[in-house]
Amino acid sequence: MEILGKLGINGYILLAQIVNFILLLYILKRFLYQPILDILKKREEKIKEGLKNAEKAEKRLEDIAEKAKNQLAETTQKADKILEDAHNEAQEQKEELVRQAKDEIINLQEEAKLQLQKEKERISEEVKKETANLAIMISKKILSEKITGSDRKKWISEITKEFKESGSK
Repeated sequence: MEILGKLGINGYILLAQIVNFILLLYILKRFLYQPILDILKKREEKIKEGLKNAEKAEKRLEDIAEKAKNQLAETTQKADKILEDAHNEAQEQKEELVRQAKDEIINLQEEAKLQLQKEKERISEEVKKETANLAIMISKKILSEKITGSDRKKWISEITKEFKESGSK
């Protein structure tokens, strides 16, 4: 210890300072350093938990994005199916309307043919009646008068004229 004394260092004071330093280290470690380490440890745990939560959130976001993508694809498929069904139904309705229109046209044509046939028969009957009436008229004129050659030509031209006039009506 004499060496220390020559250097101007007091051994008791040095020992007291060493004890004070160790005591200070113990107090700092116990009351300051350990709580700071605990706070840092808690903060580190929170950061790790935050990172885990961020990873979970990112994964969840990816899952949601994937679900949204799948749902969009599914919705698109459903919409396409609905459009296709609507198109098919419209096509069927169009074909049904065309078929009905064709049937109606055929019915109208048949009705028109029947009406034409009836009209033709009616006209034919009228022609027959007119012809019979003309024949009767000619016979009456012939029988009521003496026929001369010029009278016969005159009557034939009159009858022909009347026949043409009645035929044009």
